[in-house]
Amino acid sequence: MIKTKLTTRQIMMNYAGRLGLSGTQLIKQLAGELGLSKHKLPVIHGDAILMPLSTAKRGTTSWYNRHYLKHIEAQGFMTALVYDGQITIQVDMSERVATRQLAKAGQLQAALQEHHRRRLVPDQSVPSMADTDHEMMQSYTDQVLKHFGILALPGEISCLTRRFFGKL
Repeated sequence: MIKTKLTTRQIMMNYAGRLGLSGTQLIKQLAGELGLSKHKLPVIHGDAILMPLSTAKRGTTSWYNRHYLKHIEAQGFMTALVYDGQITIQVDMSERVATRQLAKAGQLQAALQEHHRRRLVPDQSVPSMADTDHEMMQSYTDQVLKHFGILALPGEISCLTRRFFGKL
């Protein structure tokens, strides 16, 4: 338990921002690649999957963790989340919605683990996510240079980003 003036959304976004590549942008990208909805996306870090009960547009929300979740039970219009140690939490969502959200989170966790595995052991037969990183870095560099009015040759920038990321 913590006491703070920050909203749960602010706390989660600060936490997600510190995760680097496991942050919200990568999760959103993976959701798009898998054809999943980009609404109510979880924050994933290792085995921990933190899922929001409502969308970010609604301001503050409660979050629940998929890790240590044993099963879910329908209780009228509510759903009981039963964790190890017989800890039970009632959430204001149907069992169908909870099941769908848990499945989506599992797919995203598997995709995220595969993404990190590919980064550690590049497979030449599968397009590398490093290409995306290179494109994002190139785009970001272009924006920064334009913002500060710095003139630079694209070849120089490309050479520097290749040196930073290695040969793609």
